[in-house]
Amino acid sequence: MSIHSPHLNVRPVRAFSDNYIWLIESPRAQGRLVAVDPGDAAPVIAELQRSGASLAAILLTHHHPDHIGGVPELLRHNFDEIFIELDPVKRENMMRDTYTEDCVWIHPGGRLVGIAAINKAASEIRKSIPEYRYAVIGDIQTMHNVGMCRWGSGLPGQPYRYTGTDVLEARDGRVAVFYTFIDSGTPPVTTVE
Repeated sequence: MSIHSPHLNVRPVRAFSDNYIWLIESPRAQGRLVAVDPGDAAPVIAELQRSGASLAAILLTHHHPDHIGGVPELLRHNFDEIFIELDPVKRENMMRDTYTEDCVWIHPGGRLVGIAAINKAASEIRKSIPEYRYAVIGDIQTMHNVGMCRWGSGLPGQPYRYTGTDVLEARDGRVAVFYTFIDSGTPPVTTVE
């Protein structure tokens, strides 16, 4: 059962054995969903994949495990999808859901400003090593408007070749600045200015 109005479309996603997670979509931002109290990430991810939609936000009403349990996996999924995407147009559209237009990426090789510049650098990295995979390692940690995640990349089925930490600052619910720290012993990121 879905609820449709001129202002919002609300649809339930079955979760656990006896509950629902509600997904909200505005007709003005079709394909961008808000997940309400996602206690389990799997049904939300399945619905995102089924519908071709992206996760625009997560709304938490209170801090019970059956309401917040899926949040770390949903955040991880959102970042994983962006950085494994090979198609630069799809990646840039996904970035627009997650990053501010004037987002700044500060990394060992320099500084990039704007989604287009960051996407171009990501495209060059992906083009030079297309078989590499990126993954968030563990949970994404958040506090107020700052988040931190450990990541690794390398060939599928092999130990990570590169590892590091990203520290993210959010503005209006989207990433505004992110700093990439690459663990010692891994080559620096190369980017196109």
